[in-house]
Amino acid sequence: MRRALALAATLLPLAVLAEPVTIRSGEHDRFSRLVLSIPEGADWRLGRDGTGYVLDLGRADLEFDLGGIFERLPENRIADLSVLNGRLRLEPGCRCHSRAFLWQSDRLVIDLIDGPPPEDSEFEAELTSEVPVRVSAETGSSQLPTVFPPPARDPGLGALPDPIEDRSQTQPQGPDLAEFERSIVESLGRAASQGLLSPALDRPDPSAAPGTDARPPPEPETEGRHAGEAPPEPDIPHTPGLTARTTKDLSRPQVPEPVTAAGLTCIDAADVDVATWGDGRPFHDQIAPIRASLSSERDRILPEEALRLARLYVHFGFGREALEALRLSQGRSHAHDVLHALSHIVDGQPAPTRIFAGQIDCPTDVALWALLAEPELESGAGVSAPRILQSLRRLPPALRGHLGTEVAARFAGIGEDGTAETALAIARQGYTVDQTGTGLVAADVEARRGEIDAALETLGDLAGADPRMPPERLVGLIDLMIEEGRPVPPDLLTLAAAHRFESKDSPVAEALLSAEIRALVAAGRYEDGLALIDAEGRDLPAELRSDHATQAIIALSDNAEEGRFLSVVFSGSLPVELSDRAENALARRLLALGFAEVARARLAGPARHEAARERRYLRAEIAIALAEPGAGLRALRGMTDDRALALVARAHALEGDHLAALGAAGARPDRPIAPETAWRAGAWLRLHNSSDPLLRTVAERRDAPARPGPAPETLAESQALLDEADRTRALVKELLTRFAVESTTTTLTEAAAPN
Repeated sequence: MRRALALAATLLPLAVLAEPVTIRSGEHDRFSRLVLSIPEGADWRLGRDGTGYVLDLGRADLEFDLGGIFERLPENRIADLSVLNGRLRLEPGCRCHSRAFLWQSDRLVIDLIDGPPPEDSEFEAELTSEVPVRVSAETGSSQLPTVFPPPARDPGLGALPDPIEDRSQTQPQGPDLAEFERSIVESLGRAASQGLLSPALDRPDPSAAPGTDARPPPEPETEGRHAGEAPPEPDIPHTPGLTARTTKDLSRPQVPEPVTAAGLTCIDAADVDVATWGDGRPFHDQIAPIRASLSSERDRILPEEALRLARLYVHFGFGREALEALRLSQGRSHAHDVLHALSHIVDGQPAPTRIFAGQIDCPTDVALWALLAEPELESGAGVSAPRILQSLRRLPPALRGHLGTEVAARFAGIGEDGTAETALAIARQGYTVDQTGTGLVAADVEARRGEIDAALETLGDLAGADPRMPPERLVGLIDLMIEEGRPVPPDLLTLAAAHRFESKDSPVAEALLSAEIRALVAAGRYEDGLALIDAEGRDLPAELRSDHATQAIIALSDNAEEGRFLSVVFSGSLPVELSDRAENALARRLLALGFAEVARARLAGPARHEAARERRYLRAEIAIALAEPGAGLRALRGMTDDRALALVARAHALEGDHLAALGAAGARPDRPIAPETAWRAGAWLRLHNSSDPLLRTVAERRDAPARPGPAPETLAESQALLDEADRTRALVKELLTRFAVESTTTTLTEAAAPN
């Protein structure tokens, strides 16, 4: 009975003055929240009123306290709050919808949520001026909800009996409390049977003894959250007690928020719905009214209009202007942070934060922006190419061009050529198509497919038509031409020099200079390449400068015609300091041209690593060429490879020690021996299988068995002996012609003579 009286006391009409309705505000990632302190039992209604929402509490004696609301609530969702005819009017500043619910019996929560309303939202209907039927008290200052039958009359709070008074006293004109309690119980029973109320059995008893936990539930959260945190659902669970639901609530499907494969909640798709931020009219027609409404009558910037302006700028691809508009808004929310990142991306700049990290496999348009926020796409990142392409097609034409090129470049970077070509086709439909960018991606795809001619033609056309071709890609084009053995056109080298001048003292300037030097050397313009190294090489690291000079001199030594080579070498235009490899190359060519002494001078200093080994061979060859076999043998001391042994054999032969030469040449049984070496060493058995017919015949004749016999008896036998003698003389003559050494003549004659 005491509880019934307490409940009745809160419901009975009171003769009071105007009551204040305080309002607390708070900002969340996906919604803005207002918490109103309303009279218990107020018959509130929320509905549409033109472009905004209006709250009717069913009483004209309430005063709404609007002070301090926007101190904690930026005006990006709630543009304005006003009171008219006892009603609270809420004007949205975004593409959003409103919902409301009772959090406590005297606390009403109103949320303004991003995005369109559900189809069955009960708060989208126009709120009429009709007031529901209420049972008023005699004073007319308050009403009771119609679910409860009213008492006979209003005795006022002063007429209620004191709980500690003698209850046996008669209370004149008091209400029939037993009947009133019964009506409350019946009303609650009917509501519970209809599913409108559900009991919370674990609610603490308000009348519990002191010391028990009878604290009131906490206020609903109104503070903002950090960017990236998942926001709470607008429907905050009711506190313990009786939970009210409508039949619409029971039938409304709950759509889960999209998440990534890792379980990360995706950014709200409405925050990146760039296509809907414009209406298809020309830019000036759309921006004029937003600029006009940017400030209030008090010349105060309206944050929600600044946000609309920033979104319109992004819609048309003006990232820098969007950032300026965001600064005007002076607000901070998750949607604001997302828009800040989009403003950088549409201008081709890296996103300033990692707000899109881990969002690339979201099943919404968020995946497209997450891809664009990454400098390059990693293979196996879990991205859905069809979804990305679909989102790309939805972009406004002002963004589809250059962003489509970026998407194509990402997919081309991981070898997804088909997706890259589709993205390029979409990009070419936009207003801002980057012809150079699309051409570069197309050339990459062509080169990867082995269509080198097509790739070179595409890149060459781009370089000739657009002087703004990125320097890095110009370097790549020159390298590709060199690799394919194609001459680099002079105008391309001129363009590279111009870019190098513009980007002086930067890494790309080094890359351009290196590309120019390689192109000149590959084209056979050795002198020009060496001159460029001499004039601009100080801008290169010492090691890189030495490498370029070495390659130029090796190419000169290997490929230049005799006169041109000697002209460069003896002109004094060679760098003073050359690498060991470069000196070896010069010496090799000089030796081949008969300049052994000059070659020796080039090899006067020590060498290191592989160049040192090569230098020992060259010094031995120079010594043999200068008839200094001893110097040659000293240069090769301890070396036993084929090249060294061949030089040792030549040195011994030069000394006249042909047996030593034969020993060096035949140091390994499986090593073939030159027929001349075996001949000079008298290795007749080895000459039996010689590939030289002359020496093989001589060896066979020398080792043929003796054929003693009587003198010829017939003329035919005599003629045969004469023919054999003629063949022997011819053989000796051929040997003398081939080995014109007087000291061996007798030996050769004896060797050729038949036994």
